[in-house]
Amino acid sequence: MARSGSAGKTTTDCDIYDNSASCTSTTTGARPASTTPIYHTQVNLLVEMPDGNAVPMQCHYPPIWATCFQPELGTYPAKINGHNIHLQVPVLTGKPKYNKDGTVKKPAKTGIQEVKFSFR
Repeated sequence: MARSGSAGKTTTDCDIYDNSASCTSTTTGARPASTTPIYHTQVNLLVEMPDGNAVPMQCHYPPIWATCFQPELGTYPAKINGHNIHLQVPVLTGKPKYNKDGTVKKPAKTGIQEVKFSFR
């Protein structure tokens, strides 16, 4: 999706001499059109609630501050907050360390990332 331009505001000043005129126009606030795409990600989930009901949810990216990704199929702890569900998805936060023979010396650190999905 490209961004459309804006015309801005043009003002014109003219000096009139006998039968001729000299005019100057100035445009401010103009913005040319952009061909740079604006990427948009939308993830849709069907969340099965503890009572057995299935609730359609979605998250959008942008806004910039949002995190939106599609978690693997499975069961996740979650918090309900108004019209949102915050899934607590485990993520890798570090890299594993290996022995010279290729076995794992120290596994990668994991953490929890909270992802907000809203009711559709």
